[in-house]
Amino acid sequence: MTHDAGYGMSRVGMGMLAAAALWGCGGSVDLSSQGGAGGGGTAGVAGSGGGGGSFPSAGSGNVAGSSTPGGGAALPKSGILAFDANRDGAGRAIYLRSMATPDCTSRRLTSPDVQAKQAVFSQDGTRMAYAALSEGLYQIHVLELKSTEVEQVTELPYGATAPSFSPDGQKLAFLTGDSDGSSGNPIEGQFDVVVLDLETMTARVVLTSFEGHCCGGNVRAPTFFGNGEVVLSTGTELVGVDLQTLAVRDVMPTSGRIPNPQDPEPAPDGVRYIYADRCDGSLSLFIGRVDGSSGDSCVGATKIPQTFEIIAPSWGTNGYIATAYKESSQGLILFNDQTFDKIDLPGSMGARNPAWAPESVDLTTNCE
Repeated sequence: MTHDAGYGMSRVGMGMLAAAALWGCGGSVDLSSQGGAGGGGTAGVAGSGGGGGSFPSAGSGNVAGSSTPGGGAALPKSGILAFDANRDGAGRAIYLRSMATPDCTSRRLTSPDVQAKQAVFSQDGTRMAYAALSEGLYQIHVLELKSTEVEQVTELPYGATAPSFSPDGQKLAFLTGDSDGSSGNPIEGQFDVVVLDLETMTARVVLTSFEGHCCGGNVRAPTFFGNGEVVLSTGTELVGVDLQTLAVRDVMPTSGRIPNPQDPEPAPDGVRYIYADRCDGSLSLFIGRVDGSSGDSCVGATKIPQTFEIIAPSWGTNGYIATAYKESSQGLILFNDQTFDKIDLPGSMGARNPAWAPESVDLTTNCE
């Protein structure tokens, strides 16, 4: 395995935004307690006007409450959800939605001239990382939510996607090897898991797609299980990589089958995690234990019952799991994490990669 080779980092694109307010719904959507003045917006975050794509109101759409256990489910009354969607045909953008204002449509965060996806929040709620197109390749950008300062933190020859913050906010894990910035197809031998130290701006390859447990180019989005371990799917396994020793452990032991686990995401309690796997011919969501004691998905893990394929879960502190239909045109789903009641999120058609914000994120909306 090769480390620290060919992964020079940069602080490209750093600049103060002209606007922190996103307008819509008869009022402003502020990214910090200070708010911000209207303006054009720079560095890939939308300013005044903020829309560039219309969303149906929260009262429209197919809410599947009548088909859920217990006679129905209601939308959560709290929580901020980030996701990406292509609303105007010009490419994907990051949007924010506050559950506290159900009659307020979601608003664009990134500007119309920037293609962006895969937003994630730092655990302390001060920053957001996402992949944005830069000179034909996706690179990782970090947005300071209070100051609205954006920084491009990678400038890699094969791009960088799928960011994940460590719990202490000091590191970012991501994939590199996106061949053209849009298809997600890896360049052979260059689809690696990289961990970037945000203080020193030094990076380290911790796992390559053609080595050890991994299977061809099937390495998928990494996530942190604590500050010292990155967990990811190899296409057939969920494995954890110790960042000190680079030792690899089986997070989800299998029992004589060909599994398809993907998209692991820790629960707010830090003890459990949620992920997708294919046990009965369809991708379903399962809840396992971080220590691996839950065993094989098809044998010992808790399954969230559904009859459709879903991916990319995010577990919020508001008691709801957000996920996306595998079919990209169908949008987002919320599950109550106790009853597993299902809600199709209105106005989310075509949305992908949902991510709940920590409770500390200050996003106020003023809707008429």
